[in-house]
Amino acid sequence: MNPQAGEGSHEDRPKNSLTRVVIDDFRSGRIRRGFREDVRELYRFYFSEEERERLRRKPPVGRFFRVAWSLLRALVLRLSPVRRLVLLASLLLMIGGTFDFTVSNAQVRVSMNPFAYALVLIVLLLELKDKLLARDEIAVARQVQLALLPKEQPRLSGWSLWCSTEAKKIKAKKINLLQRSNAAMPPCATRN
Repeated sequence: MNPQAGEGSHEDRPKNSLTRVVIDDFRSGRIRRGFREDVRELYRFYFSEEERERLRRKPPVGRFFRVAWSLLRALVLRLSPVRRLVLLASLLLMIGGTFDFTVSNAQVRVSMNPFAYALVLIVLLLELKDKLLARDEIAVARQVQLALLPKEQPRLSGWSLWCSTEAKKIKAKKINLLQRSNAAMPPCATRN
């Protein structure tokens, strides 16, 4: 599901117990739809159109394993080196993380799975922190840009300005003042 703040997001809700929030999530009916959207988004993000076409021609079982392996590989390669090692260590502990040994004639079995899951959770928390910090930085940058915009339309002698717009999404921003030399060209600013 899209983590951005919006209608029904956790930021809009009063601070309730975790149980209440989870129950509300299930009652809202957005879980299944959101999960499908997330899977499609992952598929489009990590696979080019050419790779998706190649995958469509594979049998379903082969496609499943190819997609799973490719997603895991892409995830691991996009992490920082420390996070990559922590995630790989947690995966190894999940696969072979049970140790048997004897202490004073007693057989002891230690499972490292809880530790492995904790490592995955730490990586997830760090990645989420980075994403939230980036979102906050973008929001601050937007506020700075809006503060720099003139409150009213500027008046420059010899020029008449007629357009102004606020970007709704992050894109390259460019301001042009064009001297109108060709009547066919739609100007953003024209010389009187």
